[in-house]
Amino acid sequence: MTVYAKTRSRKVCLLLASVAALGMLLVGCDNGGNGQNADSSNPTMPSATASQQVSKPETGIVQASGPSNAYYEIFVRSFADSDGDGIGDLNGVTSKLDYLKKLGVDGIWLMPIQPSPSYHGYDVTDYYGINADYGTPDDFKRLVEEAHKRGIAILMDLVVNHTSVEHPWFVDSAKGKKSKYRDWYTWASAREGGASPSDGATGSNPWHSRGEDQYLGVFWEGMPDLNFDNPEVRKELSSQGIDRDRPILVEARRGRISSGRG
Repeated sequence: MTVYAKTRSRKVCLLLASVAALGMLLVGCDNGGNGQNADSSNPTMPSATASQQVSKPETGIVQASGPSNAYYEIFVRSFADSDGDGIGDLNGVTSKLDYLKKLGVDGIWLMPIQPSPSYHGYDVTDYYGINADYGTPDDFKRLVEEAHKRGIAILMDLVVNHTSVEHPWFVDSAKGKKSKYRDWYTWASAREGGASPSDGATGSNPWHSRGEDQYLGVFWEGMPDLNFDNPEVRKELSSQGIDRDRPILVEARRGRISSGRG
C-alpha cells in the first residue's frame, strides 16, 4: 500500500470514529429531551415548576407564561395632525385609535406632552399642563377615555429627573438662597466641597453658572436636575405618579390636570 493510500485510510477511519461519537452524543441528548434524565431523581436536572412552564399549541408557537403586551410609542408632534396646522396633536392620536387597535396594540406610550420650550418636550415647564401645540387638557382626557373603550392603556413619558430652566420652580430657585425653591435643585454653594468634578450625560461639565453660583444639570444647562434628597420634591413629584391598575397620569384621572396648577 502506498503512503498516500495509508494516509487516506487513516483519515477515513478518523472520520468514521467522529461520526460514531457524534451519533452517540445525539442519542444521549434525545433521551434527555424525552424526559428520561430530567426527573426528580437527578439533582442536576430539576423539573420545571408550573410558573416556568409554557404552553405549546398545535400551531407550534410557544406562548410565554407571563404578560407579553405590545406598546406603541408615539411622538405626538409627528404622528397625526387633526387640524391642518402641520403639527401632530392629541386629537390626531385619538383619530388613529381604531387603526392602532387593528394592529394589535395593547397600549400607547406618549412621549412628553407637557408644556416645554423644546420640540422634544423633555424640559418641562408645567407638569400639570398640556403643550398648546398638542391640544388641551380636555383633548387629553378624551384620548384616555376613547383608548380605554378599546382596551388600550395610556403610558405617559413623565420627565421628573429635571425641569426646564424656564420652569417657575427653577426661576425662583435661581433668585437666591432665601428662595422657597432653592433646595429643589442642587447648587454648588450648598454642597460641601462645591461643584465636585464629574461628567455630564454627554461627557461635558454638568455644572452650569447662574449668577455667582453653579447648578447641576447632568444633561445640559437647559435641564437643571431636581434634588430628590429634598422630601418636598419627592412629595410633589409623587403626587403625579402612574396609576398602577390602569397606567395613566393620576392627575388626569382625578380631573386635576389643567393649564396651570390648581
